[in-house]
Amino acid sequence: MLVEHCEMEDGFERQARALCGELYEASNPGEFAFALLFALDRLPVDDNKSEARHDSAGDPDVECFDRSRFILFALEEVLLWIGNEEESGQSPKRVEQMIPALHQGIDSSLSRSVPKVLDLIADNFSKTGCVQILETIPHALRKFQAPAIRGSSIISLEDAETPFWCRNSAGEKFDASHLQAKLIHHLCSLDWKPSLTADILSILDEVKLTMAEVELIARKALYCCGEAEFQLVPSLTYQLLLLSRQGKGDIILNGIAKLFESMESK
Repeated sequence: MLVEHCEMEDGFERQARALCGELYEASNPGEFAFALLFALDRLPVDDNKSEARHDSAGDPDVECFDRSRFILFALEEVLLWIGNEEESGQSPKRVEQMIPALHQGIDSSLSRSVPKVLDLIADNFSKTGCVQILETIPHALRKFQAPAIRGSSIISLEDAETPFWCRNSAGEKFDASHLQAKLIHHLCSLDWKPSLTADILSILDEVKLTMAEVELIARKALYCCGEAEFQLVPSLTYQLLLLSRQGKGDIILNGIAKLFESMESK
C-alpha cells in the first residue's frame, strides 16, 4: 500500500495517517510499528520526485522528503501511543515491546532529523515519566555521530529541524559535535523522579560522556538521592559508582559520603 500511494501526494498523506492510526487497533502494536517503519526504510524512491539525490559516494542521508516526513510522523504516533499507555496504566511490557520499533524508526530517519527525534523522546519523557523510551537515546546519538555526519559538523536549522535546546546563541546554526552535550544538559533540566533516577543513570552510562557531562549527570542524580526514600538509595549509589568509571570519581564519592552523613543525622 505504501508503494501504491507514494506517487500521489494527497493519497500518500491520507495513507500515512490511516496506517499510523492502525497502531491503536493492532493486536501487537510493537510488531505493527516495527513492520511499518521497516517498510518505510525500504520504500523505493522516485529520483524524479526526490528533493535531493544520492551523491557519488552514496550518502545514506540523502532522501525523499515524503519518506522522511512520514517516518517522523510515524515516530510521533508511536510516542503518542506510549504516552497513552502510561496514562492508562497498561503493562510496562507493552511499552517495552515498542522500543525496537523506535530503534528502527531512528535507523530509518535522516541523520539530520535525529535532533528532532531526540526532542520528541525528551518531551515524551518529560510529560509521561516513561524512562523506557530513554533507552533509544544512546542508539540515536550513535547514528548522529557517525563519520558521515562528523565530516559535516555545521548543520543549518532548516535542514536539522533543530529543537530550541540545541540552538546556539546566534539561533541559526549548531555544531553537530555539540548535540550530545546540549541533550545531556536538556535532560538534566527535566524533572527526575527519585524512583526513576537509577534507571536513567544506567541508560546514560551507555553513552561515552565527557567529564563535564559526567559531572552534570552526577550532580543531578545526587540531588535526586537526597530526596529519595531509603530503599532507593542502594541502587542509586550503585549506578553512581558505575558512572564514576567514566570520570569525576572524586565528586561522586564525595557526594555519596555526604548523602550518607545526611541520612545518619536524620
